[in-house]
Amino acid sequence: MKKTLTKILILGAIFMAAVGAIWLFSREEEPEEVVYSAMEQATLPVVSFGFEGQWINLQRGYTGSMDVAYIRDGITPLPANRKMTILVETYGTEVLDLGFEVRTVDGERLIERAGGLSFSQEGTALTSTFSFSDLLEQGKDYLLAVRIKTEKFETISYYTRVRYYEGMPTAQMLAFAKEFSEKTFDDDASSDLRAYLESSASADNDTLGTVTIQSSFHQVTWGNLAPVRLTQPHVTLNEIDETTASITLEYTIAAEDENGVSGTYRVEEDFCLRKVNNKIYLMDYERAMDQNFDLSQENMYHGVVELGVVSRDQLPLCYKQNETYGAFAFDGELWEYNNADNSAVRVFSFKQENDDGVRTYYNEHDFQIVYLGENGNLDFLVYGYMNRGPQEGQCGLAFYRYNRKENVVKEIFFIPSDKPFSMMEAEVSMLSYIGTNELLYFVFDNSIYAIDFNGMEPVRIVTGLKEGSFAISADHSRIAWQEEESVYGCKAICVMYLEDGKTNRILAPEGEYIRALGFIGGDFIYGFARERDLTTAQTLSAKCPMYALEIVDRTGKVQIRYEQDNVYLQGILVENDRVLLRRVTKDGSGQYADLDSDSLILHETKEETEKSPVSVRKDEKRQRVYLLNFAAKEPSEEKFYRTMPKQVIAGEEAVLELRVDAAEDPRYFGYAGGELVCVTYTPAEAIGAVYGDYGVVTDAKQQVIWKRLNISTERQLHLDGIEVAGGASDRLRASLITLLREEGSGADAAASLSSGVTPMEILQEVFPGKVIDLEGCSSTQLLYYLDRGHPVLALTEGTKAELIMGYDLYNLHIYNPLTGQTYKMARDDAKTYYENFGNVFVTIIH
Repeated sequence: MKKTLTKILILGAIFMAAVGAIWLFSREEEPEEVVYSAMEQATLPVVSFGFEGQWINLQRGYTGSMDVAYIRDGITPLPANRKMTILVETYGTEVLDLGFEVRTVDGERLIERAGGLSFSQEGTALTSTFSFSDLLEQGKDYLLAVRIKTEKFETISYYTRVRYYEGMPTAQMLAFAKEFSEKTFDDDASSDLRAYLESSASADNDTLGTVTIQSSFHQVTWGNLAPVRLTQPHVTLNEIDETTASITLEYTIAAEDENGVSGTYRVEEDFCLRKVNNKIYLMDYERAMDQNFDLSQENMYHGVVELGVVSRDQLPLCYKQNETYGAFAFDGELWEYNNADNSAVRVFSFKQENDDGVRTYYNEHDFQIVYLGENGNLDFLVYGYMNRGPQEGQCGLAFYRYNRKENVVKEIFFIPSDKPFSMMEAEVSMLSYIGTNELLYFVFDNSIYAIDFNGMEPVRIVTGLKEGSFAISADHSRIAWQEEESVYGCKAICVMYLEDGKTNRILAPEGEYIRALGFIGGDFIYGFARERDLTTAQTLSAKCPMYALEIVDRTGKVQIRYEQDNVYLQGILVENDRVLLRRVTKDGSGQYADLDSDSLILHETKEETEKSPVSVRKDEKRQRVYLLNFAAKEPSEEKFYRTMPKQVIAGEEAVLELRVDAAEDPRYFGYAGGELVCVTYTPAEAIGAVYGDYGVVTDAKQQVIWKRLNISTERQLHLDGIEVAGGASDRLRASLITLLREEGSGADAAASLSSGVTPMEILQEVFPGKVIDLEGCSSTQLLYYLDRGHPVLALTEGTKAELIMGYDLYNLHIYNPLTGQTYKMARDDAKTYYENFGNVFVTIIH
């Protein structure tokens, strides 16, 4: 990371002066001439793609520039004749031009472009059929962008991945998913579903909000709800290949509660399917159901709001409350409730009346409530896809202020983003904090920024976040980062307290390094390592175990120091009030061996956490129903009423462009059920997060680096150019040379190793962008690479190394460079064996 202390000091001086002026002269004042306006109605068409006589992969349009490498919204199969048919629902908007563009999935190479496509129109819908060139390879994904021009927008873009589907059972799997869904509504046919379920006594069978393959048959068939489907499913193909498919169905149902009151619900069903020997297997299934919400007299009583049925994806709720007011975000809207007079304000919503909901109910945005005053004033963020309004079709982050007395919502600034909502959500969840100095701190494009509430020039505090070199506290109020780029070669750490923007700087002693490890409560954790302990001989990459650890408070006072003779720390894990220590020791030859873990207990009194107003009650038909209790000690007896605020839309001067250095994104992205599940800095974290959901992991260029399905039952790789070790200490060199030869390289690894270059550095130089550091993966998760013909280098005790060369149903096949032979180890034994040595693996993908 680049040194930024000077920038921070400048930031503090400028911001504090500006904030002071703002606070004194303009916090409670509106401009002399205020223009109020209603949010503009949605105008963008939507696009669907044809497949086997049906429309799939419904897409909303982007009006801003997007980094297409981060967009993974469905995949559309192409037939052998390379023809594509699209359906455009215009909602009455005139289409002036229609075209398309095909690129590689990372967006870097243009394959084909065409404009002026012909189309036919019937009512508000138009269709167009066009063909692609023969440049597209079978079995390879490409990115298709459909371009539409209207009177209001020069270019509206709609994205889908495309792939030839010849030989893929996609149509059969789609039919299976639709039939399964239909049978859940049919008492006579639903018994067929029992064969596909994996019902478990440990499953949560008290809620219809989230139902899985492990739920009971009664839950899968809607319990006592007896719903009626109101709309036909919108189908999204998330992933497809020769044997597997991930499919999502979205539709709306209606049902009555125990009192006979009818409500509507949005339903999303996710299927993971596999075809083996002409039979389709249900590998995973999950159904999410959320009750459509509209705050009214019917679901509000004395400050208790009934939310209805809620899926686990919508929990925990975003809320703030005080003695009089409660603010909460739910179902794509932001509300504020007043206990004093039993009133509510729908502060922000994209929904509009007389609309089918396809555009304005699209929940690819979310809220962050950053301030709720005793007078009801509210500050909040809206981030993600803007369904309508002045930024319609753009992704970005907007900051708003609601003045309760004047009942006005004012847009302060808008920061456009070229990343989709899922990416923005992952970053906002990392850091989004506003201090008393009225600075907003947030993560944007893998960097940390600060900006004041009145839209002054943003300042980038930390550039290019990297695993192991920064830390963010659980409550987002503190951040720390290492000043040097190297994780293991750092000499200084900055710790910033975002409440007031003050910064402490911690320096390493002479001849030592320092590492930022994390936070516990309000205290910062860091470690010390000696320069002489930096090692490259025993590891795949450079490591520098720490000999001591300190925990300091905000003043820099050391609360705890951990140091023991010949005990070194590899890392830590913070769990509630404990710090777990991963320890090793050094033997006479300088090699490290694992020790039992140790822990530090935080004895200080914990701050009392805010009690959640969320509760549940049972409904005979809906089962678990969620409630929000914002009631005061003496709730109002007045009749409930609600209002809508006036809006002040910011002008073009409040649109802030954040210029980010063009740097390679080091992160990994885990997808499951068509959604981005996680953004991580190591493959192992992403793989672990989606493994149970049969997910997919990609790098920042949308290259798939791992997936669980479509793996052969057995695979054996054959080495053509083996290197036999000269002795036990030579195994790493021999394994590395054998791996290089197997992947087609004759690089002189021996010379590089002897000069102190690490095996990881050697591999990255020979195969740039193709080396996958799998440290932390289980041996079971390595099968993907073996099945695709890539050996995995494993490091075990000391410098002991070997190559995993294959597997069968029961064993892993392992090449021992000491003997030049391959042996078998039971898969369960191998899992335990490699775990004992930290699961240190690396492989190459092409």
